Amino acid sequence: MIGKTLLSLLLISVLSTILSKGKMQQEHILENNSDTIPTKKLDTNNKAKSVINLSIYEKSYIIARNRIRKNSKILNVQDSLKELGNQLMNILKFTPLAKKTNKNHWQINIEKEMGYDKLDGMINWNSFGDTMPLFFTTNNLLYQYFKKENITSMNHLTPEKLEKIINDAMCSDWVFTNFLSYKLPSDTTTNAYAILGIGAQDYPFAPPNDLYILISKNGYTYIIEKEIRKNFLNTFPICDKLMDSAIIILSKNSNNIKLEEKQVNRIVKMYSNCYIENLKQSKQYPRIQKVIDDTYSNLQNKIR
Repeated sequence: MIGKTLLSLLLISVLSTILSKGKMQQEHILENNSDTIPTKKLDTNNKAKSVINLSIYEKSYIIARNRIRKNSKILNVQDSLKELGNQLMNILKFTPLAKKTNKNHWQINIEKEMGYDKLDGMINWNSFGDTMPLFFTTNNLLYQYFKKENITSMNHLTPEKLEKIINDAMCSDWVFTNFLSYKLPSDTTTNAYAILGIGAQDYPFAPPNDLYILISKNGYTYIIEKEIRKNFLNTFPICDKLMDSAIIILSKNSNNIKLEEKQVNRIVKMYSNCYIENLKQSKQYPRIQKVIDDTYSNLQNKIR
């Protein structure tokens, strides 16, 4: 019988294949109830043709980004990233978060090789010295990036859309799987979400190891990551049995990657549903709820 170690390697290979396919002027902070930076009124009658009202600074940034990507083989990568980072930080500089931090601690959220796209924004891998990675961008740039996914509002984001945002904002050579996500209590100017799941470096048949809090406020989106330490959450035997099903599937369909992906993804979804259902009924749930609440408060304090 194939052991857990081999299963882990096989699952990581499958998920890595999935990942590699997809990778190839505001002068003040906006104080209004909109979740976008307003210039013109959005066409809300036809979501498929919604207009993203980019500011002139956001447009200038996108033009520069596209030019640099197109000519990345002949340009100096470090100089290009510095140019883009300066432009983007200039767009974000009036946010409370930017005002509280040293701009030199931030880097643009683009791979140095520029080999594949990532969500436009600035990222700090050691924010405020508390080793909690932090990302922020404008809602307009987020909507522009996710046009194909039809993300045009930060209100009522689905688990699938939240998973996509987290992967493209915070992950590079791994895949994040969303086990549990829900909207957090907030005022009328804010949309906030908790997203709990696991990275592919640990095969998906394990307790969640990553928590993300996403807050959208006054036209900006902020994301913070909190690592869940090992053994903080326990496994559930009833859910672990699903691993045997994955072993059988991987054994039978190792030459059919498309079928393998589809079936493994289905079992991963079954496992995550089983895990969360049992987690909510266990004594562990209040513990993870406290971590969620504390991380939410942490991010709220950073953007005040």
